[in-house]
Amino acid sequence: MTTQTPIQSIIESLCEAYSPEAARAIEAYESASIAPLVLVLGRSNVDPYAHETFAEILINILLRTENSNVVGILQKLTHHANGEVRRRAVDALQHIGGEQAIEVLRDALDDEYDAVQYSAAYALIHLLHAREDEVSSYIAALSDDHPHVRYIAVKSLEFLQSAQGMLAALENDSVAVRRIAVYCLGRVGTSEAVNPLIVALRDLDFEVRLGAIWALGELKNSRAINEIRPFIGDDNDRVVRVVRESLHKLGYRPR
Repeated sequence: MTTQTPIQSIIESLCEAYSPEAARAIEAYESASIAPLVLVLGRSNVDPYAHETFAEILINILLRTENSNVVGILQKLTHHANGEVRRRAVDALQHIGGEQAIEVLRDALDDEYDAVQYSAAYALIHLLHAREDEVSSYIAALSDDHPHVRYIAVKSLEFLQSAQGMLAALENDSVAVRRIAVYCLGRVGTSEAVNPLIVALRDLDFEVRLGAIWALGELKNSRAINEIRPFIGDDNDRVVRVVRESLHKLGYRPR
């Protein structure tokens, strides 16, 4: 019969039930706990919540101590069966940085779990596109090769209600980004958006065009009347309804 080490005994007790004292005890062993924690995270007979606890402890140790294989360990966690374990590993990679970490984060963008994708996108924005302020960082991220990064960037700009960011997003190659941009520009209410939104009326995407019609109505600039009035004859009932509503907001009354 093999005698358990103190670390293994604590890990086994945590597999049965969570204890903050036991969690702190494992962390106190620092680097000596890394290998046993990696092993227990590879066991399939452990409760998912216990796996999340072990991942948190392991990541805390890795971020606090010197370990030449830290990215390799975190990369292994990004393939764990538990999505929350994968998300925690992705978040940690943001604090590590470097080319290897960036490569792992790129792979994590295609994770099946949305929270992992979003965490990877935020991490890459932080590592690759960071500028002197948030808005500039997110605008820079709109040029990223991956659609998830661009999507998180435009959603962040939407949250910040950045007219500058939305004007940049309106010219993006991604349809999803442009769709968000047109509607946000209508809500932000900047006069600078009128001309770009008029251009967006000719966008190849139906939803972008429809959003531009709505947004121009919200901006209440009479210059848009002649631009959206021709759409009143569209075959799509939804378009006709939005056109009528926008024209009404613009003060147009047919004779």
